[in-house]
Amino acid sequence: MPDQETMQQLTGLQARAKTLTGYRDKLIRDTGIAERKLEEAVEKLKELGVDASGLNSKELQALAEEFEAKLAAKVAELTAAVEEGETLVERYKAVQTP
Repeated sequence: MPDQETMQQLTGLQARAKTLTGYRDKLIRDTGIAERKLEEAVEKLKELGVDASGLNSKELQALAEEFEAKLAAKVAELTAAVEEGETLVERYKAVQTP
């Protein structure tokens, strides 16, 4: 029959193993989430006509920055167009008010 010290060691080892199992499960979940995000990103790049299969991480980052810059420019254009439209509506209202 195991003595008290051995039982304490076994209990401690079981607790440590349980903690490690929790970390392992979290890593597996996180890896799955990262893989799904990567698959979605690759799919979006395909939709944009970009083949990402041969690109390394630096090239992908540069491509992301390029797309972000293009998006920012388009947002600025849209913002200017909306502001112009708002100005025209205000001018129209001013003209219509007797």
